[in-house]
Amino acid sequence: MFQHIVSSSRSSDRYTVSQNKITKDYTPLQLHNRVFFVKDDTKDSVYITSVYASTATPKMIEKGFQQDLQAISIISNYVDVGDIDLSSKKIKFQKISNVEEDTSVLIENRDLEFLSIEDQKKISDNLDLEKYIDLAEAKFYKEWYNNQTTQSENIIPQELKQPVIEEFLNMAKDVTL
Repeated sequence: MFQHIVSSSRSSDRYTVSQNKITKDYTPLQLHNRVFFVKDDTKDSVYITSVYASTATPKMIEKGFQQDLQAISIISNYVDVGDIDLSSKKIKFQKISNVEEDTSVLIENRDLEFLSIEDQKKISDNLDLEKYIDLAEAKFYKEWYNNQTTQSENIIPQELKQPVIEEFLNMAKDVTL
């Protein structure tokens, strides 16, 4: 229920990377990753983003554009940069859909069934339930809600979210990952 799969895409030259919250260093990830949104102070949590080879527009090519050398260094872990026409592709970092750049995540690609009790507890005790509610709310208003009001009118007040968070907590006590 709480896991999200974040995938890279070879066909669109978009690759997921983690960023150390302290050193700000980037680490290439495998193509498919299971992430859990966790509280900011969770040990071993990281940020995630993607590095992307976007097609440069004719106007960009005409003006000239700067390449992000750090993004090129990261993408070289996935593809041979020599195969990318850097005069027509702009290599850059790009936010992952529905994941803010300062969202703390735990990446756990091991089989959850075989995690130790301590590792399961580390995940369940640190889930950022408010983040999951915010995601569900945003998805509801984007895809299901038929009222044509503005997004700012749709935001659920904190006092209405709190009972849902408490219910999640009560349910989580009886559920294993």
